[in-house]
Amino acid sequence: MAKISLFFLLVVFLTSCFGPLKEIKYQIEDSSDLEDDFIDNPLPLNDFSNKFEIQILNTFKFSSETKRNFAQFISDNFFYYASHEGLISGYNLLNKEIEFSYKYHRNITAGLSSDSKNLYFVDSDGYLCALSLNNSIEWKTFVGEVLAPPYLISNRVIIKTTNNKFISLNKLDGSIYWTFQAINSPLTTKSWGEINSIDNYLYAGISSGKILAINSSNGSMVWETTYSQPNGISDIENSNDTTSMPIVDDSVVYVVSSKGNIAGLSRNDGQVLWKRALSSFLGMTSNDDTLFITHNTGVIYALSKETGKVLWRNADLKGRDTSRPFVFNENLIVSDYQGYLHFLNIKTGSIESRIKLSDSLLSYPLYDSNNESFWISSIEGDLFHVGKLSIAKNINDKKNENYDGSTEPKELDDSVLDKIFFWD
Repeated sequence: MAKISLFFLLVVFLTSCFGPLKEIKYQIEDSSDLEDDFIDNPLPLNDFSNKFEIQILNTFKFSSETKRNFAQFISDNFFYYASHEGLISGYNLLNKEIEFSYKYHRNITAGLSSDSKNLYFVDSDGYLCALSLNNSIEWKTFVGEVLAPPYLISNRVIIKTTNNKFISLNKLDGSIYWTFQAINSPLTTKSWGEINSIDNYLYAGISSGKILAINSSNGSMVWETTYSQPNGISDIENSNDTTSMPIVDDSVVYVVSSKGNIAGLSRNDGQVLWKRALSSFLGMTSNDDTLFITHNTGVIYALSKETGKVLWRNADLKGRDTSRPFVFNENLIVSDYQGYLHFLNIKTGSIESRIKLSDSLLSYPLYDSNNESFWISSIEGDLFHVGKLSIAKNINDKKNENYDGSTEPKELDDSVLDKIFFWD
C-alpha cells in the first residue's frame, strides 16, 4: 500500500508541475533501461513541409559489399575507408576511381587514423599497424584489445585499450614511449571511449563513470574524477562506462556516461562544475555555447555549456536508432535506422527538413574542406555529397512506410520508480 501511495504521489507531483520539474519528468522517461538498447516500437515519421531543400551534389558507389563496421575519413580529395574484414581503400573523389587498395590478413577492430605518411589501425590480434600509402606495412606493435581509433598527437600515436591502458608509441617505428594503466572496473562494456587533447594533455573517459587527464609527454596522470556514480544494485546496473569522446574547451571538459550523468569539469583540476542525469552511448557534439546529445532512446537534447540547463528537447525520433548529432551551419543533423537525414533548427530543436538517402544506416558525416557541404555514406557502400541548402517550395516528405495510421504516439514502457536513482 505504501508503494502504491508513493507511486501515486510521484506521478501527480511530476505531471502537475512545469519548468524544471517537467524537465525532470521527461528525462526520467528517457532514462528507462532498454533491453539490448533496442526499441520495438519506433515513432513513425509525420508528414510536414520542408522549410528548405537539401541538395545532393554527387553520389558515388565506393563498395559493392555491405560493411556495417568501417572507419573512414577524407584527405586531399581521397575518401579512405576500412572494412571490419581488413579491406582498406582510397577512393579518388575527382576521377571517381579507387586508387589505393590493401587487403590486410586479419580483421580490423579500430581505426582509421592518418597523417601525411601512414594509415593507422589495430587488428583483431591486438597489433597497432602503420600502413604506408605505398601499400606496405611499415611496422606493427602489440598493444592489446582496442576498439577506439588510434589518436595522433605530434609525433606520437596514443592507444586506449579496452582495459583502460594508455600506450604512447613513436609514429616512425612503433616503439613505445610510455604506458599508463588506469583503474579498470570488473564489469565494463569494453568501451571504446575515444581520446581528446589540448595543450599536450589527453582527456578520456573510462569505466565506473570516471574521466582522467594525462600528460601526453610522459604518461603521468594529472587528475582523475568520478562524475557519474554507479547507482544500481546488480553489477550490470552498476556498469557505467564512457563510450564517447569528451569535448574540450579552453577551460572546461564535457563528458557523458552511457548510463548516468553528463558533466562539465574544470580542465585544470577535474573539479565538477555542474552535472545532471542524462545518459548517452553515442555521445555529443557542440558549438560555441551549446552541447547537443543523443540520449540512448534517440531523444535529442541541447544543453547550456555554462550551466548544463536543458535548452530544448526533441523526442520526434524516439526509438529510431538516432545518430550522434552533427553541426552544419545553422542546423543540427542526425540520421536514423531507415537512412533518413533529419535537419533540426539548432536554436529550437524543431525538425525543418529531411531527406531519405538510403535503406540502411548512415555513417557519421564528414566535413568538406569549405565547410559548406559534407559527405556521408551508407553501409551499402554509397557515398553522398550533400551541399548547400536553399528555400523549398512546398516540398512534402512522405510518412514512414511502416506508419499504421495511428495518431497516438508509441511511448516506451518506462518505469519511474525503478529509474529514480538517476536523479540527485
